[in-house]
Amino acid sequence: MAVVERDSLNIAEVDLFKGVVEWATKEAEKRDIVADGREKRRILGDQTVKVIRFPVMKQEEFASVVLDSKILTSVEVNHVIKFFSSEECPLLEFPETSRSGCPTRCDRFGSVNFGWSYERGHSCLSFSPDRDILFHGVCLFGGKRKRYSVALSLVSDKGIIGFTDCVFSSVPHTSGEYHGFDVLYKLQYI
Repeated sequence: MAVVERDSLNIAEVDLFKGVVEWATKEAEKRDIVADGREKRRILGDQTVKVIRFPVMKQEEFASVVLDSKILTSVEVNHVIKFFSSEECPLLEFPETSRSGCPTRCDRFGSVNFGWSYERGHSCLSFSPDRDILFHGVCLFGGKRKRYSVALSLVSDKGIIGFTDCVFSSVPHTSGEYHGFDVLYKLQYI
């Protein structure tokens, strides 16, 4: 429920729904229950289903994925179909606005058109977000076909909350503008 209701999710609603259904199916298997639509709905609970944003899905996605799951009641299906067809319908029980999503990355530089080298010693990047963030890692610059030994600490006001020590090979960035490598952590709330 805590994940599904987050407005900051950066996922297509139909993919979120597929994930929720998959989770309910696995949970039914663990409980040795037949994983039909009614049981999956019971496992998920009405509160979880009610925060899925069915109205922001494409009508084809709703028809091919949601209807086949048989998780929604016939009344809920009727309301969403009326919503898609712009007919008068009672108050829709599901949120109608898209999730705000979250940026997949924060770029320090708009573009890079020069070489990059690291001097022996320590480098530091400091930032202070103005809201809670989910920190996944950093992309470091590198030279073409170079290898780098990196020891990187993630430090907050609570002390060290993440650490990695590894050797990375520099690869072309998807933009083709520079070479670099990703240093990833287990997701950290900061």
